[in-house]
Amino acid sequence: MGRSAAGGGAHSLSAQARVFADGGMVDNAPEMATVTFQAVLSSGHKGNAAEVPFDPGERWSLSARPLWPGRRGFRVHATVEGQAFDTAIVARSRRFWLLVPKEVSDLAGLAVGDSGSFSVASAGPSMSARKPHAA
Repeated sequence: MGRSAAGGGAHSLSAQARVFADGGMVDNAPEMATVTFQAVLSSGHKGNAAEVPFDPGERWSLSARPLWPGRRGFRVHATVEGQAFDTAIVARSRRFWLLVPKEVSDLAGLAVGDSGSFSVASAGPSMSARKPHAA
């Protein structure tokens, strides 16, 4: 099961990673910089999401791209508690949010309000622009 927001988690670091002040971790390989962070799964009016503790445009030197009509963001390959999925990071209310389909959070054993371990890597502009399924 998922951990409550009150429970913390330590990062185990490899020699090829570094930790940022925001709590995220990034692999040093610039072409596929993976960032790992702890976040609480939140419910929104368009499905579940987790707040991303960095600006993906600044971190990966990318511009937001059209994802589907009316929405721009960053396509990413992600994991939550080891469950891999393709999704997007979008900006809302001056913050960045990783869209997490309910099916994925269910497989990961996370409920809204639980804290989990997330990893994201830019998928670049080549990933399909399919809208994640809203819960």
